[in-house]
Amino acid sequence: LQIKNWGMIPLALASGKEALEHLDKGEKFDLVILDVQMPEMDGYELASEIRKRYNRSQLPLLALTSLGDESKGFNGSSVSKTLVKPTKIVALFEALVEIFQTPQLSGDNVKSEGSTESNLAKDHPLRILLAEDLPINQRVAQLLLGRLGYTTEIANNGIEALESINRHPFDVVFMDVQMPEMDGLTCTREICKLYSKESRPWIIAMTANALEGDSELCLQAGMNDYICKPINSKAITDALRRASKELSLRSSAKQ
Repeated sequence: LQIKNWGMIPLALASGKEALEHLDKGEKFDLVILDVQMPEMDGYELASEIRKRYNRSQLPLLALTSLGDESKGFNGSSVSKTLVKPTKIVALFEALVEIFQTPQLSGDNVKSEGSTESNLAKDHPLRILLAEDLPINQRVAQLLLGRLGYTTEIANNGIEALESINRHPFDVVFMDVQMPEMDGLTCTREICKLYSKESRPWIIAMTANALEGDSELCLQAGMNDYICKPINSKAITDALRRASKELSLRSSAKQ
């Protein structure tokens, strides 16, 4: 499944009955992706049964349908999103990001945790460059940063990142480690050659290889921080808070 490549752990089941059996055994899930057209128990009935057990904030639902349903058939089931099949990978990815980053309101109108981060950019104004070669990863990073209040400039590889930094002063660079033409490690080494520690941006490494020793390689190249893919809002928020604190200390030292 494609969602495995996004760092998720899917459990594929053949029917709504099987899904309810797993839920009733107490297994924990962060999301249910359900098909409307299923034998014995269709998606509408399954959604209704799930809502008897969990509210929207506890377990979001993403529905897939080939009927062009606009969620009307779900009535009060509180489906977070409906996508029409065949579903494009980008559309599915963006739907998942939207569900997990948007506060899901329950029947009691309770907001999920983390909804107070939308003003992070006001408290920590930072000029951000994203060096990432894959369009879908660029899109999700922009969505996550946008929800924190940031506008992000994109560089498709290390060469473009160097050109962007030469044109504009950036406070923070999210640097993908693996990129074509010039990778993140090489780009970081070049930045360190061209700019002093006090004048260069704070560089946050992004890598899909969460192997022992990866963080050391990034830090040895001159990067300042390290987050693992798939990136999420908490990791980005924490990294930006650390960056803002260190940049403030750097600025104070200059004065």
